[in-house]
Amino acid sequence: MLLGVYHPQILLVTTPSYTFNARFTAPDAPKSVRSGFPDPTGRTDRIFRHDDHKFEWTREEFVEWCEETAKEWGYAVEQTSIGQAQQEDPWGRDDELEGASSVACFRRLDNKTRSEKGRARIKALSLNSEPHEALAVSRHLPNPAFMKPRPLPEIANCVKSKMEEYRETFMRVEELWFEKEISILCGGWIEILVRAVEESPDLNLKRDQATKKRSMWNVELVGGVESSRNPFAADGDTSVDDIPPDWTPGEGPYGGWDESESTGAEEGDVSAETSDADGDDESDGEATSWRKGSVWNKSITETSNGQWGEDWGQLDNTWGNVPPSALSSTAGWDGDESDDTTS
Repeated sequence: MLLGVYHPQILLVTTPSYTFNARFTAPDAPKSVRSGFPDPTGRTDRIFRHDDHKFEWTREEFVEWCEETAKEWGYAVEQTSIGQAQQEDPWGRDDELEGASSVACFRRLDNKTRSEKGRARIKALSLNSEPHEALAVSRHLPNPAFMKPRPLPEIANCVKSKMEEYRETFMRVEELWFEKEISILCGGWIEILVRAVEESPDLNLKRDQATKKRSMWNVELVGGVESSRNPFAADGDTSVDDIPPDWTPGEGPYGGWDESESTGAEEGDVSAETSDADGDDESDGEATSWRKGSVWNKSITETSNGQWGEDWGQLDNTWGNVPPSALSSTAGWDGDESDDTTS
């Protein structure tokens, strides 16, 4: 139907790679130790990595299907893979296992008989051959800056500004690339970003010799900046024991707790912000007092140097317009961990 009857000029196909799943176990590990989901179609005894996958072909199976299909319907085809893991494989199988998803790009060749051949094949299979109606047409136009990179110094200055804005001395190339402003300035070429960093006197490119992936290299801001993240503790440590001994509550950039300012109540008055209008449930009144009257809630949004959003618990995403799944620890599988996938 796709290559015979519809015969588009270009058809892009992606499907999960079963070969990639070997990354999750040692080379000599038995199949029984691999966690996942049995093939829901029953066609194989394979363990898939996502419960919504209906296909997980090996790279060899995918390449064979692509070549046979392209030859039969008059197309040229190129295969590759996407979804490289961020961590190096401990057993050095990165080149062998390739990416999480296999990709094929079919390009139509001159063949005037493919449409008739496709309709005949559908008729022989007793499938519905009634004309199809398009339900929607989408046009995805490229950014006007595509393939039109700006001068390297301009790109480097933008990188420097972003690192200063985030108060980071080191950032991965990948993090910077996800900044839409930077990728647009580069015209869509990550190679241009790397070159701009290399030629800038304000930036250093720290190549990791253990990986060939440019996205995992680090960019250093010469001179650095004083980081504003976790000012009191080391990474991941939020213990109050790490608060400087000379810090005075209520002073400095982190504000403090002022009971009377937060509720407007007299000393000893515990009824403020918990009127009958808030309901008879005592816990509801407490919740209302926390939400509406607490200067602690307010101070988080006003005194934390932009690290918190307008609501408690909403941290600004300094990665730019990155889909939430891309920040997940499991997104390396196929970049989509939702239950609504149709791969």
